[in-house]
Amino acid sequence: MQKEKIKTVLIFFLIAALLPAGIHRYQVNRNPYAREIPVFTYHRICPDNEYHSLSKEKDLWTKTSDFEKEMGWLHNHGYRTISMDELYRWHQGQLDLPKKTVAITFDDGYYNVIRYGLPIMKKYHIKATMFVIGNMVTEHQNSIDPLAYVSLDTIREMGRNCPELEFQSHSYGLHHDSNKNAVIYRTKYPGILRDFQRQEKVLGKDGDVIAYPYGYGTGGFESAARESGYKMAFLYGQQRGVRQTDNVFRLPRIGVRGDVNTEVVFFRWLKND
Repeated sequence: MQKEKIKTVLIFFLIAALLPAGIHRYQVNRNPYAREIPVFTYHRICPDNEYHSLSKEKDLWTKTSDFEKEMGWLHNHGYRTISMDELYRWHQGQLDLPKKTVAITFDDGYYNVIRYGLPIMKKYHIKATMFVIGNMVTEHQNSIDPLAYVSLDTIREMGRNCPELEFQSHSYGLHHDSNKNAVIYRTKYPGILRDFQRQEKVLGKDGDVIAYPYGYGTGGFESAARESGYKMAFLYGQQRGVRQTDNVFRLPRIGVRGDVNTEVVFFRWLKND
């Protein structure tokens, strides 16, 4: 009888010791908040029937059917798309966001995103950010050529009528020169500061996020971004989500390639949610 009592007491204490750990594991598994947020990056969007006629850089083009499939999937599976300010506040620990959270970005500032992508984004209530190259922005939208860039008129119109799409910086003129040579890698800190000042004339004071030209950052670029008042800076092609432990001036993004099956490039990052 005594042995049975001792056995019962031991079992009780064993359960009491293990129960908190089990509850903790349950709570961790049930944590509804995001610990990593994918930031997907596109460049250009075109109708399906034009994709194969594009002679170069097919990796930078996304067919409208693929884009609709991806944005529709996010909407139908309960994903939330966020602004840059929301991402920043989450990164700083000022905002909780659900696990099903992503950010959508477009690099360079092509008008084809407005022409072909925006109707799809409106249909599925998608927020997005376009990083524009300042020296490619004209005053008026004189062309809707496949490789035309957005104009100041278009940026202003979007600001008035399309709050879901925000415009941020991809530098003013740090991409390539007339000989197609990369400018960023030979530009020192003072030159980068001057470039940022020129870009401010394009975007105004609202531009407080920047994407590195060609997706790779130099130390001078990061220092200049901090000095110029930017609060976040993005790399490109690291193929993982943003974590709160990441350097806020070297945040990773996932490049969506038009020449690779969308199941591989896009959905693989979301399959575990």
